[in-house]
Amino acid sequence: MTPQVALGIAAVLAVVAVVVYVVFSGQVRRIAAELEDEKRREADFQALIGKLEKINTDLEQKNTELSSHRENLSDDVKQRDLLLDLTQSLTQTLELDTLLSTMLAKIGKLVPFHSGGVFLYNQDKTDLSVASTSGLWEQEMASQLAPEIGIPAIVAQTNRAQIPDVTNDPRFGSICKSTRIQSALYLPIATEREVYGVLSLWHMEKDAFTREQQGVLATVTSEAARSIKNAEVYQELDTRLNFIVTLWETSKSLTSSVDVQSGAWEKTLEEVVTSTRYLFRTEKAVFFRYNKERRELVPTIIQGLSDAGRAAFGVAVNEGPQTVPFFLQSTFQVKDCLKDNRFANLETVARQEEIRGLLWAPLMGRNMAIGALALMTSKPRVWTTMELQWVEIFAKMFSMTLENIFLFQDLASEKSQLQVLIDNMPEGVFTTDTAGRVLTWNAAASNITGWGHVEMAGKFCSEFIGCHTVDEVWCQRHCPLRISMDTQAKFDSGVDNVFVLRRDGGKVPVFITSAPIHNEEGKITGSILVFRDITKEREIEQMKEDFLATITHDLKSPLASVMGYTELLLNPKLGEINPTQKEFLEAIIRSSKTLQFLIDNILEITRMEAGKMLFNPGLFNLEALVSEIHEMFRPLAAPKQLRMEAQVDESIIVYGDRDKVKEVFINLFSNAIKFTREKGVITVRAVPEERRVAVSVSDTGKGIPRDQIQRLFSKFAQVKSDERRGTGLGLYIIKRIMDAHDETVTVESTEGVGTTFTFGLPRFKPEQNGRSGGDLVLILERDRQMSETVRRTLNEEGINAIQANTARDALQVVQDQRPGIVVIDSQVPEIRADNLLSEMKKISMAAGSHLRMLLICEWREKVPAEADAHIFRPVDSPELLRKLRALGGGAA
Repeated sequence: MTPQVALGIAAVLAVVAVVVYVVFSGQVRRIAAELEDEKRREADFQALIGKLEKINTDLEQKNTELSSHRENLSDDVKQRDLLLDLTQSLTQTLELDTLLSTMLAKIGKLVPFHSGGVFLYNQDKTDLSVASTSGLWEQEMASQLAPEIGIPAIVAQTNRAQIPDVTNDPRFGSICKSTRIQSALYLPIATEREVYGVLSLWHMEKDAFTREQQGVLATVTSEAARSIKNAEVYQELDTRLNFIVTLWETSKSLTSSVDVQSGAWEKTLEEVVTSTRYLFRTEKAVFFRYNKERRELVPTIIQGLSDAGRAAFGVAVNEGPQTVPFFLQSTFQVKDCLKDNRFANLETVARQEEIRGLLWAPLMGRNMAIGALALMTSKPRVWTTMELQWVEIFAKMFSMTLENIFLFQDLASEKSQLQVLIDNMPEGVFTTDTAGRVLTWNAAASNITGWGHVEMAGKFCSEFIGCHTVDEVWCQRHCPLRISMDTQAKFDSGVDNVFVLRRDGGKVPVFITSAPIHNEEGKITGSILVFRDITKEREIEQMKEDFLATITHDLKSPLASVMGYTELLLNPKLGEINPTQKEFLEAIIRSSKTLQFLIDNILEITRMEAGKMLFNPGLFNLEALVSEIHEMFRPLAAPKQLRMEAQVDESIIVYGDRDKVKEVFINLFSNAIKFTREKGVITVRAVPEERRVAVSVSDTGKGIPRDQIQRLFSKFAQVKSDERRGTGLGLYIIKRIMDAHDETVTVESTEGVGTTFTFGLPRFKPEQNGRSGGDLVLILERDRQMSETVRRTLNEEGINAIQANTARDALQVVQDQRPGIVVIDSQVPEIRADNLLSEMKKISMAAGSHLRMLLICEWREKVPAEADAHIFRPVDSPELLRKLRALGGGAA
């Protein structure tokens, strides 16, 4: 191929190439552009895919978060439900133990823990002790943790306290060694004002409790504090109620079993100790009785201890450093006997018998130590102030009852011995209450009267026997029982011719002595009367009196002849006699006069005892009589150089039998001269009083021994002395003369100093003595004993009162003495009360006086219009006096 052709072809090819290029380049550019667009679209798609993947990732994350939130929301709802359930549980019970155990169980569902417990403060906020536990935590460990790890200090903090790692805390060393616990949480159970205790939770992992959990538990403890407060208030009220019920039942049981002879009280005492253990929630108890002879506490009732422990505990109490006086001093408690150094002597028996807590209460009576009561627990225990107060109250009640039981035991023993003694006494003895009803009646009383104890018990003695004299039923006016109770002193009948009527109607002469019976406070609770059968004594006395009367009568005539002829021989008209003869004759006269004085005394006594004593009372000057006595005894006093003094105003006038009063002075002066040493003094004094004159005769003699004064005024009684002995009748005669004057004679004497006899004499006639007329109160009452009681009551108040036995006698008294007030029984026999009142008022008005009338009525009885005032039975003395004074009668 030529070059041209080749060149042409090349040119053509170049043109074609150019054309092709032009065409293809455009296409290429179009295709390239399309490729660029495709790349852009692919990049956009990839970007979209990335966005979609991101969105999907975000959606998956959101879904995961939503799922987690759903789970959390479910947990919150569950936790809310648990909190609501726990809160409801806290408000559904007032039983503290149930409340705490429920709370721990519910908390375990809220917050996981391995061991937990609740510590509560005591009432005084001085001690924190375990109240409830849960999980692996033993109660013994809980009780040890409270004081050892300083929980009170943790509680004092206002915020919750967590110990993330207890293994590094030295306070928990011993616990960590025995357990796998590693962290702890303490929360105060408290309100805004008061802390009640601590919630303690333990876990086997470190830092186990989150803040959220702590917040939840803080809410729980806050609610629990209010519930615990309510439960404690309820428990306190329930405890008080239990205390009151137990005290009442205990008191009832003890007082209903005072019959110590049956032994029932010992069983009751055992039951009381058991009730006390239950009341104070203790497992063991010992009742000690105090032995005052050996001065030791003797275990008497023992519960919860072994036989060896019983003896060891008693020895430890009596022989330890703390002596018996310490244990009888006051109530006390020991939280833990193993950790209280004061009671180290109890450690051995405490370990053997598992004694930890001890509550001790001494039992002290009013006048004696009874013993003590020991209550013990097997765990350390702190009793509240309220419980200590209750145990003291219980101890006081227990002490009083036991004292009464033990005193009753002693009294029963003494009573048994006394009853044997009384039953074997030869004298009749019986006792009465304050109303006069017979309580006891011995065998001699039955033998003397013929009435047995069964018949007499609860009756008035006057219904059966009655004390009589020759003239009257003596005890109606002079009831010995009533007199001794009214005067609060011993009373002797002092009447030689008193006798009691036997069941068969026979008369038994007796001598009566009565005395009031007092209780510990000095209040009269009754009376005792002793009556002695003096039949044989009276027979011997009568034989003696008959003999003396015969002898004195037979001696009087020849003695009068001896004295008459002797006096004739001394008459100078019959002839001179020498001095020696005169001396002998005068000695005969003196001896005869002494014998005549003795005979006259015996005859005087015979007349007195026969009721034939001549008594001629009248007004006389006392000073004149004393002067006459001085003149009479001056020759007898001169040999011993005795000085006789008189302190008697010459204006004193007395009422009585002058001759009998002179005889009194003669006997007293005779004794005074006989027993007064040389150059001594005999003094007569007269002291005027309102209604009487107190007369005394004193000497400076050797005095009378105290043991002889009581029988001084008895017949033939003589003071043991080296002096010339008399007849022993002088003072007896003095007493009988004073009885005739309604007066008494007393004696005061000191050996080596002297003796004073004192007697009284009325200043006026009896009708002038005291008030009369308008001041007089007349009593008309069908019950003689009551009438006498009313009269005595009015007389003691200074009101002059007299008694009338019948309506006729009362009318006569109104006519003759014109009383100002009449106290009348509405049921007086013989006449209706209204008619009697009308008749009395007529008599009073006719005499120109105004008579007021006080009627004693039965309950709801219609009161007659004639009565000025009335009073219902039973008669009350203060009310009676008030009514009388309202009527204008009597002045205090």
